[in-house]
Parts: sequence; structure tokens; C-alpha cells
Amino acid sequence: MKTVYPEFDQDVKFYAVGISESLEVLDRYAQNNGYPWPVAVSPNTGDLGVTQQSYKIAIDERGVQIYRASFGSGTDDEWRKVFTQLSEG
Repeated sequence: MKTVYPEFDQDVKFYAVGISESLEVLDRYAQNNGYPWPVAVSPNTGDLGVTQQSYKIAIDERGVQIYRASFGSGTDDEWRKVFTQLSEG
């Protein structure tokens, strides 16, 4: 995803959202790993059915989940398709 997202960063807003870490820890981790997206913290990810770390959800502008995957999922080709779908609205 790190290599694919920059192609879409003008059209797709992507956030890494932590469920148990502090914003400072997440920000440091993102910087150390060269992640080009912002980080955020949300205690309400259970509303989305997120119960573990490294869960990926794509939500379109209508609030519809168009992609959902767990740890280890999501190839560059999959992300390119998801980001394309999001950017085309």
C-alpha cells in the first residue's frame, strides 16, 4: 500500500487509525516506516466491527464499506483497485 497510495493521495483520503496506541506512538511508527498517510486514534472502532489491529476498511463518500480485510491481506493490485474505485466515486 505504501507504494500505491501516493498515486491516489490527491483523490482518496486514507488514515491509519489506532485502537489502543497513543497518537504519539502511531505517529512515530508511521514516520519510522515511511508511511505517507496521516494517523489518528479512535476508541469507537468497534462500531465498524474492528476488534483487532491491522484491519482494513474502505468507505466511499456515501458511507458504504466497499472493502474489508484483516491482517496480512491487501496486495498492491487489490489496493490499486480499491483506490481507483474510491477516486472515481
